[in-house]
Amino acid sequence: MSRGLNLDCSLKLVGKTLYMEVKLSDMLSTEKNLPEKVIKKLHGAILTIVRISLSSDAKIDTLVTVAKVENYDFCVRIIQRLDDIKHFLYLKISKSDYEERLILEMLPYSKLDHKELTLKEFVARLIVSQHNMLLKTNPFLSGLLNNVSLEFNNLTDNSLTVIANSLQPNLSTPVKEFFEKILIKSYLDVLKKYSVFNFPESIKIVDRNRVEFMTVKP
Repeated sequence: MSRGLNLDCSLKLVGKTLYMEVKLSDMLSTEKNLPEKVIKKLHGAILTIVRISLSSDAKIDTLVTVAKVENYDFCVRIIQRLDDIKHFLYLKISKSDYEERLILEMLPYSKLDHKELTLKEFVARLIVSQHNMLLKTNPFLSGLLNNVSLEFNNLTDNSLTVIANSLQPNLSTPVKEFFEKILIKSYLDVLKKYSVFNFPESIKIVDRNRVEFMTVKP
């Protein structure tokens, strides 16, 4: 599959979610920037799964591209909604709006699962992803919050639960309030893009031991 790009990949359809895994042996490097051939292969993998989804007779709502690093328990997962891709292709949304609808997650490959992703979970993961992307692109903000990153944990009718890495329990009140402000903005910005019935109205922040740190109510 995708021999022109020399991609070693596999496909799996779970309900209405299409998964594609691709091995990228050169993704980890000591260089400052990703090697161009890695970027080309990753873009090629995303383009491949999009083409397959658009031409398939199967009912597909969500696309998940997994780039696995050989010999390491690490992968990058990119999640998209097929409707967002179509809206971008038909010029119903801008390029910047489309890019804001992409979920980027980095996780141990051993934690990867294959399940059907509902729209509600997609939206929840996008909220977390947008928060993390903001901190990655703003080093001053990241420094203020001690490089804290969030990880989707669970979604119930009442709350979205996320795990906070490196979040200090003794945050000063101004920093805590700023952290809440960022998370609320991500929540509201994402929900403006999708019509989701009965989405939870609170975000519970917990640590690795599932001890609750705070609850944010947008």
